[in-house]
Amino acid sequence: MSPMSGLFPGDSHALLVIGVGGRRWVVVDGNDRRGMGVLSDVGDGDVGDVGEIGVLRELGIWQVQPSGYTPVGCYEWLRGTQPTVEWSKAIWDNWSLPKHRFLGWLIAHNSLHTNSRLMRFGMDVDGQCVLCGLAEETQQHLFFACAYSRRVLQAVMDYTGLKLPEDDILHWCVHNSGLKIQRGVKVALVMSTLYQVWQQRNKCRVEQVLMRPLCLAQWISEDMRKRIRERDKSRMTTHELDWLGNLKFT
Repeated sequence: MSPMSGLFPGDSHALLVIGVGGRRWVVVDGNDRRGMGVLSDVGDGDVGDVGEIGVLRELGIWQVQPSGYTPVGCYEWLRGTQPTVEWSKAIWDNWSLPKHRFLGWLIAHNSLHTNSRLMRFGMDVDGQCVLCGLAEETQQHLFFACAYSRRVLQAVMDYTGLKLPEDDILHWCVHNSGLKIQRGVKVALVMSTLYQVWQQRNKCRVEQVLMRPLCLAQWISEDMRKRIRERDKSRMTTHELDWLGNLKFT
C-alpha cells in the first residue's frame, strides 16, 4: 500500500502534499492550509485508510508546530539542524556586495576551482598560478602569497589608508575590532579585493590580459568610495560619521 494512501479522502478536508524532503512528507489542510504539520518516516501500511489529522497525531507521525505553520519553520524542519560557523556574520555583512559575499563563502569552504583543485578532479590543466606562474595555484597562494595579489592588496591599503589583513582572512574578518562601521568597510574592501583578484585570474586564463595592480587597486578604492557616499547615513552615530569623514579616500 502506498504511504500516502488514505490522505485524500472524499470529504472537504482533504490533505495536500506541498513539499517533500527524502521520506519526509509535508502535508496541509487542502482548504485553508491551517493545521500545518509534517508526516515523517512513513512506511508502507503505516497510514492505511486514515484521513483525519487527529488520527495522524495519535499515530505519532504528525508533528504540529506549537506556534502554527510558518514557511520558515517548514523550511528549517526539512533542512534539519545545521552548525553555526564563526565567520558567517563577517562573510554575510551587508556592506559587501552579494557577489562578493558568495565568493567569500566559497573561499571559506575552500571550494574555488583553482588549478590545483582542477588537477585533483583529474582535469588536464597546468597547476601553476595563472597570475605569477611561480607556485602551485591554491587558494592560499592565489590570494595571500601571489606577488600580483599582494601588490593589489598593498596598493588598496595605500589608497585607502586602512590596514587590511595579508593572511588568515577569515580569522581577521571575525575578530577585527573597532566601530561596527569600521569592521563593515574593512571587510567589504577585503571581499572586493578578493573578488577582483579572482576576476583578473579568470580573465588572464581565458583572454591572456591582466590589469596592472595599481589600476585595479584604484578601481576597488573608487568603487568603495561610491558605495560609502550612497550609503544611508541616517542611523549612523556621530563617531561613525566622523570616522567616515576622515577616511583618506572619501
